[in-house]
Amino acid sequence: MRISDKTIMALVVVLATVMVLQTVVFVLVVGTASPVPTGRATASSAQGSVGFTFVRTGICAVPLTQGWTLISLCANATDTSIATLLSGINYRYVMRWNVSNQSFDIFSPRAASPPFTTLEYNTSYFINLNSASASMQIPGVNVSDINVSLGSGWNGPGFPYNLTTNITLYFNTTTHRYLMKWNASAQEFIVYSPRAELPAFTLISGGEGQMLNAYQDDILRYNRTFLES
Repeated sequence: MRISDKTIMALVVVLATVMVLQTVVFVLVVGTASPVPTGRATASSAQGSVGFTFVRTGICAVPLTQGWTLISLCANATDTSIATLLSGINYRYVMRWNVSNQSFDIFSPRAASPPFTTLEYNTSYFINLNSASASMQIPGVNVSDINVSLGSGWNGPGFPYNLTTNITLYFNTTTHRYLMKWNASAQEFIVYSPRAELPAFTLISGGEGQMLNAYQDDILRYNRTFLES
């Protein structure tokens, strides 16, 4: 018995609806948590066949630019592996600042034994992108208040929030000397100094990384409510 085209297309619609309901279309609320990844399914019309494409999205996204971009995770990622977070992105290297050595550790996807294989929300990372641009989706939940240990000299603490705030709300002028962000367009650092008459910048946004110079070992204290004020 031959199934009519109208019947086939009706089944496509039903299957697509079920797929959407079964994929990640839910909200997790735990304290300050926000929606976890969502997905969508699409159906293709064909004689007797159904095709689906799953598109993963995240609680927030980190834009990447060709060349180097200094980034932070803007949420506590569900899966922190580099392979997952940079899946489908044409990149060459990821660098993480080593406070003890005051130098960068370098991850290459071609390395047999890379020095690190995950991205953590309390750390900033340089990503070298081959393509013109990309967007790194971060599936996970919002980060609340945290403390980040700092060493004397340069540090690479993350800014783990999906918001824009003034860096003076967490920069301690007594123990911190400089804070740097990366200008991806110019491929160079811009430097904040509390002693500058006209600082180069005072704001930081979700997804941006930073380098902080401390006079001594210290604790960087993030209060989310204070940062949102």
